Amino acid sequence: MVLGNQLRLAQSDFEALRDSLLRERVLHELVAGEASLDRLAAGIGLQDTAELDRRCRRWFDVEAARLRAEALACGFDARRGGAWQIEQLPPAPQTCRALMALRYMEEANLDKVVEVVETDPVLSARVLGLAGSAYYGARKVRDLKDAIGRVLGFDELIRVATVLVARQALAPQDCPGFDLLALWTRSLASGHALAELLANTPAGRDGELLRLLGLFHELGLQALAHRAGPRLATLLRELDPSLDEASLRQEELRRLGTTRHLTGALLLARWGLPAEMVRALRQLDQLLADPTAPVPSAVMALAVLSRLFRLRHAGLAIEHELLALSGLLERLGAACAPDALAARLDAILEARQQQAEALLLA
Repeated sequence: MVLGNQLRLAQSDFEALRDSLLRERVLHELVAGEASLDRLAAGIGLQDTAELDRRCRRWFDVEAARLRAEALACGFDARRGGAWQIEQLPPAPQTCRALMALRYMEEANLDKVVEVVETDPVLSARVLGLAGSAYYGARKVRDLKDAIGRVLGFDELIRVATVLVARQALAPQDCPGFDLLALWTRSLASGHALAELLANTPAGRDGELLRLLGLFHELGLQALAHRAGPRLATLLRELDPSLDEASLRQEELRRLGTTRHLTGALLLARWGLPAEMVRALRQLDQLLADPTAPVPSAVMALAVLSRLFRLRHAGLAIEHELLALSGLLERLGAACAPDALAARLDAILEARQQQAEALLLA
């Protein structure tokens, strides 16, 4: 049964696989290579640079020259000894990529979702276990279809699968001091809070996209723990935990040659996730490099939430962040007093910590 599903998925996904391989090559050449855009387009069999730009807009939501310029402007130059940062990023997990593709298919249904999950026996077992866990109500589930359709739902399944697949594909290596549970607690909390606080504003029209953006926004840090563990461990050991995000970014750039958000954007682009998320992570990195950078309100709110939850999880003061977030929400027409906001965010953080523990420690 599982083998048959895998073969059907492989046959139906051939064009997507070709597209994925071409996307990865273009990404590597733009950020880690020196070929001109004309030579790059010709080398991969495209008609001209206009066709290259059309592909890049579809893959990365930005033209080829701008993607290369943004990477350089953020301080990332893989051509000067940092190519490992692209070359050693792991390939896209098939299950995660297939589930994300189904989310954007109008004809997707529960049977197709179950078919994808069944191709990964480890994920299947974890989904069944989680659906019956105390966090999800300790309900009895009959099978995988019941676990997904009645207990989790498709959107929650994608979030669960993301955490579980990333844990396997990006397992930290030789990185003492890196707290995987804290990272996913912050990420789950950031996504949930972002969607909840912006729900009644124009910036919150796609709440699930905001949840995914929060979920993915620090994935680059786990990628660095996976590929540059000893260097990241040294950095984490020596950093002041109260350091502001812009200074933290500068330290990452100086000592690791890249930043968590830029690495995350490159990783999501390589994995073929929606261009909106790739663009948002690039914008988040740009905002930390230049506080005057014109970025969407959701990205500004995510920057504040990410720092707020990092400080709160460490037991540090968050008054400044609460005031900043309250002011931003007021400008967006979703005013919330700092005291009430603090209570909401604490409740979100506590619930998401329980969820992260259920995902990672069970």
